[in-house]
Formats: sequence, C-alpha cells, structure tokens
Amino acid sequence: MVSCNLSGRDLEGRQAAACPSQASSAPTPTETRIPKATMTFDYARLRQGKKKMSAAKQQEREQAVDQLFASMCKGLKARGQTSSATFTFTDDKKVKADNRAKAGCTGSPAQNIQGGVISSFKQLNKMETGQHYQLEISGYNCVTGAPIRAATPFNSTEGNYLGSFGKELLALEMRDLLPGGSENGEMESFPPFTAEDTSNTIIHSVGDLPAGTYTINTRINEGTVSSLRVIDYLGDEYASANIELGPTGQESLSFTLDNGGVGFGFFMDTQLDFVNISSTMLIGSPSSAVSWSRASVGLLVGIIAASVGILFI
Repeated sequence: MVSCNLSGRDLEGRQAAACPSQASSAPTPTETRIPKATMTFDYARLRQGKKKMSAAKQQEREQAVDQLFASMCKGLKARGQTSSATFTFTDDKKVKADNRAKAGCTGSPAQNIQGGVISSFKQLNKMETGQHYQLEISGYNCVTGAPIRAATPFNSTEGNYLGSFGKELLALEMRDLLPGGSENGEMESFPPFTAEDTSNTIIHSVGDLPAGTYTINTRINEGTVSSLRVIDYLGDEYASANIELGPTGQESLSFTLDNGGVGFGFFMDTQLDFVNISSTMLIGSPSSAVSWSRASVGLLVGIIAASVGILFI
C-alpha cells in the first residue's frame, strides 16, 4: 500500500502511480460575478412616465428613449446578449472607452436620461467601484429593435420609433446650456426615472465639456426645486446642493474637470410640472467665473459637434 502526502507524492518525494498529481487534481479557477443589485431600464416608464407632458416634451422624451434603447441593445448584442448582462462599476478609462465603442453614438438628452437612471440606482444601492450589477432591459426587444407591446399603468401614447439613427439625432445633439450661455423661462419637468424616484426632474443638457472649472448659477423665478445636481452619462455626480429653493432663491454649483468629460446634464428635482428658472453657465469658480466670448462658445460647439457623446453600457 502506498502512502501519499498532500502533494500527490509518496513519502520519499517521488510521484507515485497510485497518488494523483497536484496539477491534475487542482480545480480550474472560475470567475463568479454575483450582482449586488439589478438596474432596470423600463422602456414604458422612461418613454411615457407617470405624468402627462406637453406634446413637444413628450416627443423629445420619446425620441431620446428610443435612441437610448437602440444604443444599449447594440452594446448588449456586441457581448452576445439580448436583454440582460452582468457588469462591473469601474473607473478604468480603457474599459469605458471600449463600452462606448460597442454602444455607439447618442444625443445629449438620451445620455442625460441614462445618467439619471444610473445615478438613482447608485444612490439607492450604495454601489461602489468594483461591485457587480445586473443590467436588464424591460419592454423592448433588442432582436427586433422594437418595443414589446403590453398594457402598462403609464400614459399610452403612440410615437415614431427611430429603429436606427436618422435626422432626429441632429435635434437631440442640441445643448440647452453651454459655457457663456443662459437658459431662461418656464421649464417643463420629466416624470420620475424609476419606480423608486419620487420627484420630477428638470434637465438642462450640457453635453461634452473640455477640461476646466465651471460654475452654474441658478435663480428660481416661480415654483420650487428641492435639489440641484451636475451628473454625467454614467450617473457620476460632480456637484450638488440638497436645498429647497423657492421664488427669488439662488444657488451656484462649481465643478472641475481635469481631463474633460462626456454627456453632462444639470438636474433639478421638483414636485411640480413647470418651474420658471434662470440659469447661466460660466467658466471658473464662483469668485472668478467669466463668460466666454461668442467666438469661444462657437468654437466649443464645433468641438462638441465633432465628438458626440458616446453611450456607456
């Protein structure tokens, strides 16, 4: 009888025929990615929401959501999936660039909607870099590139599904707020992005920004908002103020980009359908912010138009 030790050799150190070798008995390592939570992009909720919007706002929302889902499906299919996949939150720029390349181009409103969903998900689940999550698409068939018709509790409206990117993309590339520019007047809010959200959201699409320091000054003329945030297409927050502002209320948010960024939006939460707001975006900190000249703003627009924000999956 041969006595074997843990290495699969006999007691004299020789590989014994009756003893399994360590190499052959060692298990093959496998990666197990257990999602901490599931991030669901609900087509019906995001497209119609649970409150009625004006015809213009509804059309903007529908086109942006159609564009978003077409791009997300492209990213999923590039990974051999059609409705869900497990991903990891990462700050790796190479991984993000690869994700954007797989997904394709979208306009700013689509990026802002995606950022809003991801931001809500990250806050609700306290997600951190390195943690896994399950991404699921609900109500949309990535194989056919069309919505799945079903009864929903949301407003039922018929829209024009893009299917592929067309001339509508040109309109969706437009930014609401650029450095040196202002947005004034009555703003209509979007309904909540997810079932967990309780507030409507007013969004100023900012788009892609080069490196620099930026300040957004906001004044509430009529109505109220409960918080202000600057987030990008990945839901990362760059500046925020959890403060309720009513008529004549003012607030400034500043943030610095060392290397520029993609798909920014200025978000304001409210319980109202409409709020009258004046916002101005400047370059620099609150004490040194200066407005860019028209020529500089035009140059920035040209740079942005040449590098449309790419969606992350």
